[in-house]
Amino acid sequence: SDEWNCSANKTSSASDCKTEKSQYLCGNQRCIALNAVCNKKDDCGDGSDEGAGCTSSNCTSAKCHHECQATPKGSVCTCKPGYTLQNNNRTCKDIDECQIYGICDQECINSLGSYKCQCQEDYSLLNDKKTCKARGGEATLTFSTSTSVKGMYVDSKITFTLAINLNRAVAVTTNDDVTYWSDMEENSETIVREIGFHASRREVIVTTGLSMISGIAIDWITENIYFTDEGYNRIGVCTNDTNCTVLVNGLVKPTGITLLP
Repeated sequence: SDEWNCSANKTSSASDCKTEKSQYLCGNQRCIALNAVCNKKDDCGDGSDEGAGCTSSNCTSAKCHHECQATPKGSVCTCKPGYTLQNNNRTCKDIDECQIYGICDQECINSLGSYKCQCQEDYSLLNDKKTCKARGGEATLTFSTSTSVKGMYVDSKITFTLAINLNRAVAVTTNDDVTYWSDMEENSETIVREIGFHASRREVIVTTGLSMISGIAIDWITENIYFTDEGYNRIGVCTNDTNCTVLVNGLVKPTGITLLP
C-alpha cells in the first residue's frame, strides 16, 4: 500500500495533503492514501500512520454520512466517489460534474454521485463516453489558397476544388452544403455564397461596405453571416437576404471570428 501514488508521495507543504482528497499527512510530511492509515503497516515510514489512536477511534460516534476511516488522530469521515465532504466534516454533498468545463463534448446529465454525457441529434457517443461524433458521410475541411477555394475529405485526404481564378480569397467557411468566402471583384471586396460542394449555384451576396475581410462565421440557426473587416477594423453581420449592419467598431486589425449560437 505504500507504493500508491509514489510520484506524489512527498508534498511540498502540509496544505497539499487533504483529507477531502482521501489523503493523510504523515509526521514526516509524506502524503499517503487515507485508506492506507491504520492498516497495521508503516506506510508513512515513521510510524505516524499507526498507533494507539487507531484502535481508540470510534466511528460509531462520528455519525458520518457515508464512510468512516480510523486514524491515529481520530475518526475521519469520507465520501463516496462523486461526492464532496461539507464544512461540518460529516455530511457528503453530490458533486455536479456537469459544471466542470469540457467534461462532456455536448450535453451532460448530472445524477447523485455520478453524471452521464449524451449527444445531440445526428451525433453518436464514442467509447470514451465523452466525445460526440457526427453521423453520416466523411468530414470535409474547406480552405482558401488566395486564388481558389478547395475542400478535402479528412479521412481519405482526397481534395476537390470549389472555386478557381479568384483574386484574393482569404476567409472561408461552410454551413451544411453552402460555402461562403471573401474575394476581390472589380476592386471591391465581396462575400460569395455557393450552394453545393461542386459549383452547383454561386452568387455574390455582399458587394458594398467592405474593405478587407479576414474572417467569416455563419450562425447555423439564423444563417446570419458574421465577418471581421481588417481594413475597416470592425465586426459586421449580414442577414441571409444581405441586410447588413456594423456590430463593433474601433478594433485593431480583427482577423478570425467564431460563433456559439
